[in-house]
Amino acid sequence: MRILFTALGLISTSLFAQGYDIYLFDITRDYTLIAQVTDREGYDNQPAFTQDGQSLMFSSDRAGGQTDLFRYEIESAELTNLTETPDENEYSPQSYGNDRFSYVLQEGNPYQNVWHRAVAGGDAQRLLTSYVPVGYYARNDKGVLFWGRYAYSLFFEPAGVDVGPGAGESLYVISQAGRSIH
Repeated sequence: MRILFTALGLISTSLFAQGYDIYLFDITRDYTLIAQVTDREGYDNQPAFTQDGQSLMFSSDRAGGQTDLFRYEIESAELTNLTETPDENEYSPQSYGNDRFSYVLQEGNPYQNVWHRAVAGGDAQRLLTSYVPVGYYARNDKGVLFWGRYAYSLFFEPAGVDVGPGAGESLYVISQAGRSIH
C-alpha cells in the first residue's frame, strides 16, 4: 500500500514565498520514499490517487497565480497537464471512473462548483446543479457531499435528482462542519 504526503517547506517567512511539495511513500516498507513528485517553489497541493493506483493528480500553480491540474504517472514519472486553462483555476482533483476525473472549478468570485471530464480531454460537464460555492467535496454513486465555502456547512446533492437552481438548493446537512469530509 502506498501513502501520499503533501509536505510544506517554508522557503522564507513571507506567506507568498511558501513552497508546497508532494512526496510518495510506501507504507508497507517502513515508509520508504518512492518519489518526490514535485520539487519547486510554488503551490503543488491536493494530491489524490487515481482509482487504478497507477498515478496521482494534483493542483499546481505553474503559470503564476493560476492553478491547473496535473497527473503524475508513478511508474514512468511522466507529468501531464490535464486542464491548461489560462483563465480558470481548478482544485481538488479526484478519479471518476477509469477515464474521467472530477474537480472544483473556480468560475469567478464567489462561484466554485464541481465539474468532471475525460482524462483525454474534451468538454467538461457540471457535476452539481447547486450554486453554493464548493470548497471541498466527496463523491460516490449516491451523490456529492460538499462543504459550502462561505457557509462552512455541509450539503448533499443526490445523484440523478433534480435539485439546485430552479428546483431549490442542495440538501442541507449540518452547519459549522470541518473541511475534511472524505
